[in-house]
Amino acid sequence: MQTEPIHSPTGAVFATTQWSVVYAAAQSRQPGASDALTQLCRHYWTPLYAFARRQGLDPHDARDLVQGFFESLLASRTYANATPARGKFRSFLIGGLKHYQGDMRDRAEALKRGGGSTIIPLNENALEDRYAAGAASLSPEKAYERRWAIAVIDHALAGLRAEFDAADNAAAFAVMVPFLTGDPTQSYDDACRTLGVSLPAFKAQVHRLRIKFRAHLRREIAATVDSPLEIDEEMRHLREILAS
Repeated sequence: MQTEPIHSPTGAVFATTQWSVVYAAAQSRQPGASDALTQLCRHYWTPLYAFARRQGLDPHDARDLVQGFFESLLASRTYANATPARGKFRSFLIGGLKHYQGDMRDRAEALKRGGGSTIIPLNENALEDRYAAGAASLSPEKAYERRWAIAVIDHALAGLRAEFDAADNAAAFAVMVPFLTGDPTQSYDDACRTLGVSLPAFKAQVHRLRIKFRAHLRREIAATVDSPLEIDEEMRHLREILAS
């Protein structure tokens, strides 16, 4: 996820990453901080929804729980306790949701929120389809981790797609990306004919695409950890999640 730089009242510029957006928003009401945090909530809605569903909540109650958590996060400024040094962002989020859920068990009436605000206007059927496709048979924690991994990959692919769109190469990207994701819809020969290139040239293009994708993936992961030294660890963790 990319955001515009957030400027503090003193003129300092915070890095535009997911984790530092939370840190920046915890400071004194900076311009754009609330919008940036809302974007952050959009990014991580689906993994938390998968966690809630695997706890046994029906789709309506799961959406209500996650929506309520994000609204509480924005309204109460509990994210002021979060800094990049306090651990990985995905750990902060799932810990926050569990804490919020515990509070809701004691104060069930708090789920009936006023104001009518909607942070995440998602297609409800698509949300449930995503949950069923990747998390319906896992434990709540594993479901969250798997949907987190898929969200990271989806955002890395979106960044890569935007790069090709900006270079007017959207058609080439559409032909090559199935070979990147391991789900080709046509053969190598057909893809070569579509793009009008030789087989060696096409394979070289796909190889370069993989390199670009890994760069986007590392940027997505770097946005949610404390130190660049943790990127490789998170990359391994992501592979383990998807392989399990």
